[in-house]
Amino acid sequence: MDTDEKAERIQRAAIRKMTVFAIAFVIWQLSYFTIARPPAGETVRNVDIVRTIGFLGWSAALLLLFAKGGGALAPKPVRAIIDDELARAQRAIAYRNGFWAMTLVNFLGYILAMTTQLRPIDLAHIGLSAGVLTVLVSQVLLARETGD
Repeated sequence: MDTDEKAERIQRAAIRKMTVFAIAFVIWQLSYFTIARPPAGETVRNVDIVRTIGFLGWSAALLLLFAKGGGALAPKPVRAIIDDELARAQRAIAYRNGFWAMTLVNFLGYILAMTTQLRPIDLAHIGLSAGVLTVLVSQVLLARETGD
């Protein structure tokens, strides 16, 4: 199999994986708000700490996967093809979209926090989730649009 064919196969697999990761990420975020947590001011349980560390770890892993274009373990010639100018431009657009989504959600959360009893950790969670999810979805849509 030649390098171009291998690069194309890796890119298609990365798009499929990112789609699955985005769906799983949404499901996990929905579960975050449906599982009972201690009210504000009460002692944080160890399970809540582990869950939060898991969330942060998964968010970091998804962003790392995204930053590397899904081909971090591919041979160097394949990585060179995967990380072309178009791919870098698409990642920049996706990062920009994620930044604006996170900024907008945090702005709305700031306003909402004045009228509700939301905890700061919940607002931070919503903002980070919106940013990561927007980056993933934007990248998948951009890659599918260009046929990569």
